Amino acid sequence: RDGALYRVALDALNAVDAQPQKLDINVPQSTAPMSKEEEALRERQRSELKGITSFRLGTGKQLQEPLLFVACSTRYFVAKRDGSGVRDVIEELKESNPSVALDGAWMDVKNAPDDLLTFTFVRNNNLYVASLNAESPGGTVRAVTTVGDAVRSCAVADYIMQEEFSLFSGNWWAPATAAAASPQVLFTVTDVSQQREVSILDKNLDVERIPFPRVGDPNAVTSLVVATDCRPDASPEQTRFRMLPVATLRHWFPWVEYVPRLGWRNAETVYALALSRDQERSALFEVPVSAMIEVTENGFFADHAAAAKGVTGIRVLREQHVPWAWCEVTDDICVRRDGSIVVGAHDADTEEGKARGAFYQYYRLDTAAAESDAPKQAWKSYSLGRFGATFGSLSVADD
Repeated sequence: RDGALYRVALDALNAVDAQPQKLDINVPQSTAPMSKEEEALRERQRSELKGITSFRLGTGKQLQEPLLFVACSTRYFVAKRDGSGVRDVIEELKESNPSVALDGAWMDVKNAPDDLLTFTFVRNNNLYVASLNAESPGGTVRAVTTVGDAVRSCAVADYIMQEEFSLFSGNWWAPATAAAASPQVLFTVTDVSQQREVSILDKNLDVERIPFPRVGDPNAVTSLVVATDCRPDASPEQTRFRMLPVATLRHWFPWVEYVPRLGWRNAETVYALALSRDQERSALFEVPVSAMIEVTENGFFADHAAAAKGVTGIRVLREQHVPWAWCEVTDDICVRRDGSIVVGAHDADTEEGKARGAFYQYYRLDTAAAESDAPKQAWKSYSLGRFGATFGSLSVADD
């Protein structure tokens, strides 16, 4: 709250006079100017928050007790549960890895699902993975990708994804399972080289040039990539890449223009939402990682048209076509551990929904139905009658 972190005892949550305790986390203050990446992200998130911007309480393979992983915008710290013993993540990794270029802003930090001290981040349009030592300062860090640049990025949501669809992340860890041989990370590769540059003035009246799609111009081209071994101590040769190129997306969905939502269906399968340019047509689909084409880094931005038709195994879970309005894009996509899915969408593509006023509803696809041959016909509505749910409000318990 207000850039500070608080805690309250579970048995006091329902007490009228319960008083949260403010944690005394002594995070060093930075005097460095804000990076362009951080400044742009704050503008798109409409955020002016100072101090602690997010946190995660968790354990890990090396940890004896839970720790806090705290973010202060683009600076990161690890502390004990009571706020003591603060460690500066970036400074420790820089000191212990002098041969790795680590200057610049670290964006989109994501902790591994089974280890708080292992995480991915994005630097200079490339994906990195790192791990802190549990008992001593320092750790290991390496670049997962190296081909990203100003117009071809790895693990970065482009301007339209951030500004219009509120997608601010470009990498996702696979769920941790006992059967998983090595950690996997799903990420996007995006090409904006076809877009025209737009000149704008920043707050210091300096001219900044950014790629931006004007009306009728091509949008960014986004493909999906899975890195199949994202251990921080793995060598570059051990990391393999599998890709779902934009050519495959256009083969299956000729109308696709955007991929505004994606993630993991389970440890072997990813899901994504394909959306048309006019936003009147969408499809929620899944594809096994094993069905994606094998590529090297140099193939991230290749055409892949010849291999597009060879990708099989894509299953469409849900489709929507609303020619008189648009398909709502929200974060209301929840994949549960048992394999069932809950999504939110306007009830706008059925006569019953139109009669009700096309309210926003939640729909469930049970585990057996999700694995069936006809998942599109098996969705069940949590009908609210003539009342609509608030979109973006979905929270589903895994148990």
